[in-house]
Amino acid sequence: MGVISFNMFSDLRFTFRSLAKSPGFAFIAIVTLGVGLGVNTTMFSITNALLFRGLPYEEADRLVALNLANPEHQRLRMDFSMQEFWELRDAQSSFEGVFSSQSGTFNVSGGEVAPERFTGTWMNGRGLDIIGAQPLLGRWWTEEEDVPGAAPVVVISENLWRTRFGAAVDVIGQTLRVNGELATVIGVTRGKFDFPAESDVWTPRRYDREAEERDDRYLDLTARLRDGVGIEEARREVEVIFARWVQAHPEDYEGLTIRTVPLREEFFGDSVRRMLAIMMTAVTMVLLIACTNVANLLLARGGARLKEMAVRSALGATRARTIRLLLMESLVLALGGALLALPIAYGLLEGFDYAMARSGDNPPSWLVWEMDFKVLLYVVLAAVFTCVAAGIMPAVRLARPNLSRHLNDASRGSTGGGAGRLTRALVVAEVAFSCVLLVGSGLMIRSVVEAADVDLGYSPDRIMSSRIGLPEAQYSDEAEQVRFFEELIRNVNNRPEVASAGLSSRLPTWDGSGPVLLEDSPLAGGERQPRAGAGYISPGWLNVMGVEVLRGRDFDERDDASRDRVAVVNAKLAEEFWPGESAVGKRFKRGQADDVVDAPWVTVVGVIPSIYQGDFEDPVAPEMYLPQAQGEGLRYYSLMVRMVRDDDAAAARLMREEVRRLDPDLPIYWVQPLQVHLDEALFFKRLFAWIFGIFGGVALLLAAIGIYGVMAFGVSQRTQEIGVRMALGAAPGNVLAMVLGQGGRQLGLGLVIGLVLAFFTGNVLEHFLFQVEPTDPTTFVVSVVVLLLAALPACLLPALRALRVNPMIALRAE
Repeated sequence: MGVISFNMFSDLRFTFRSLAKSPGFAFIAIVTLGVGLGVNTTMFSITNALLFRGLPYEEADRLVALNLANPEHQRLRMDFSMQEFWELRDAQSSFEGVFSSQSGTFNVSGGEVAPERFTGTWMNGRGLDIIGAQPLLGRWWTEEEDVPGAAPVVVISENLWRTRFGAAVDVIGQTLRVNGELATVIGVTRGKFDFPAESDVWTPRRYDREAEERDDRYLDLTARLRDGVGIEEARREVEVIFARWVQAHPEDYEGLTIRTVPLREEFFGDSVRRMLAIMMTAVTMVLLIACTNVANLLLARGGARLKEMAVRSALGATRARTIRLLLMESLVLALGGALLALPIAYGLLEGFDYAMARSGDNPPSWLVWEMDFKVLLYVVLAAVFTCVAAGIMPAVRLARPNLSRHLNDASRGSTGGGAGRLTRALVVAEVAFSCVLLVGSGLMIRSVVEAADVDLGYSPDRIMSSRIGLPEAQYSDEAEQVRFFEELIRNVNNRPEVASAGLSSRLPTWDGSGPVLLEDSPLAGGERQPRAGAGYISPGWLNVMGVEVLRGRDFDERDDASRDRVAVVNAKLAEEFWPGESAVGKRFKRGQADDVVDAPWVTVVGVIPSIYQGDFEDPVAPEMYLPQAQGEGLRYYSLMVRMVRDDDAAAARLMREEVRRLDPDLPIYWVQPLQVHLDEALFFKRLFAWIFGIFGGVALLLAAIGIYGVMAFGVSQRTQEIGVRMALGAAPGNVLAMVLGQGGRQLGLGLVIGLVLAFFTGNVLEHFLFQVEPTDPTTFVVSVVVLLLAALPACLLPALRALRVNPMIALRAE
């Protein structure tokens, strides 16, 4: 053992001395590996935070989420009703507890707190206890406080306690008005707890069990497994309970199934996992490109060390000892790259944090991209992998027992044909990997460009939006809700600085659709009903958006709750539901056919251009717009104001003034230009495109460097041959063609392999693309052209250097 340790220490000292004599080689190798390891470390830090670090709850691996699902309609996460929650909670034996929750927004005012809107959660029963939260102050509510008639109570977050209550210790017992209802503060959560996400307020639901309908589904269910009970056992019991429901109420469960999954899957679904897997594959390709570059550098460096290796072998050094010495050199380079990778990764993570903060769609507060022990361990393991990947082939090549041929080649300054073939093979791999990354980044960038240039059907310029939610406790009467919004719109439209104002139940970046029953259409008799999106708007909203009616009319004061139900539809719906006919005057019902038998028919009174509605995941879809005055029980609307002049601050101020004039305790929220909502909807597409673009750019740079290095090395090894050819009268053009031909063959083969791999990569990315085909020919062609343009100078510069070879010097060297 002592001898081995001494030998390793001796090899290490020799390696440092050897690298010190070649500082340029060491610098290039360490920087190359540092860049490759840096982007890998960045991506693993993000993956670690999302998938490996674990949810910040007590024994989080025992927490499970339950969902209903409708596989036929590709709806894998459907909510439960209150009736289903109570029945499941009472019938099961696999869980310590089950609780329901529903996220929403809460109007909070009273005491020192100015009216403000906060994100919060309604819960049933022992939810905070089951999730494992610990109170900083006070307590959680009891099951006796979660029944109809119980005094309202509320729990607030530590963040809210510190920012709005000045961390006052006497906050417990204070009274706040929460959604129009006076509630007593009984607890403060500890730290960054914000289940399920971004919550600052928690309150029990206190719903009457007898008043709830079985098919009125709006609740998320979470449970904690009992000690010794696995998720498979719990899943089987839940499926047995669900089978009883199906048997007792078949009409309520047609096409539905039930899912029991780890809670982690609810936070980070299949789409996130798929994108992370794609990103990790991409950065691994970048690292492999870096490794091939360093391997080529080591092979080139080995050409000057063949005599040294031959002498070592002649003096009795075993092949294993020689390989270990050479791997020690690549290990030192890899560890140097790992040290450089840490600040690179830190800078990239800071940039990622900055981008996330600007997005307006922040992750949960506990989700941080930090370089913890797992990340550092990953860096070490990646460095070891890099050491082997970059060093094993050169080490084995140089450590062959019979070095006589290599020694003869070395006298002429060559590594031999075998080494040349190996370096060329590595360049082919570099080009192939770079082509895959360039095509992937090109598809993502094209997708963002298409989304940014999509015809919205309206202009967001000078439009300010805000969200208003009427508390149910104060506005329980539907007529009163309608009057509030009508008076608000009237007052805002009377302001001289306002060009037009309107209300919409949803923002243009929100999507979603439901089944439609058609009265007279070729689609009316099909087994599967057509689907369309729906939203409620006020008269004048189309004017705010700058949308003109193509046929029929807009809504007006006639379209109130006492009149027949009417709708305006987009051109896409009219074309799909009534092809070749006028949609005006056609009738439909919203909902499943069996559920809307007694519902009133809705008559189409107008057709408008197809406004884009959604978050840039799908193309324009059928959409319908219904009058705000006929929106029964709708208490949440987005107020949109188009200003005469572009003045966001003035628009926000007048919105708040007009709402407070009607209700001083009612806050508005999400006050921002409509363009900001569009930017937020595009944020993650832009972010992934930006990340892919970085990976592709790094890969392109490394590939160009690798091609240049191999070409320059090849020219240096063929100096004598080129001199002889020129001395015998070879034309410069022929020499140039000979040298470029070598690089061209490697480049062409790498492109062919890369394009085949890129074809499969495009299909993997298809889910994340918007209006771009995964085999988009433009992207493939541009990627090839970019790679050729980067490779051309890398091939051309060594070729031009070959033309400057002095034949007499080359012949004397020969």
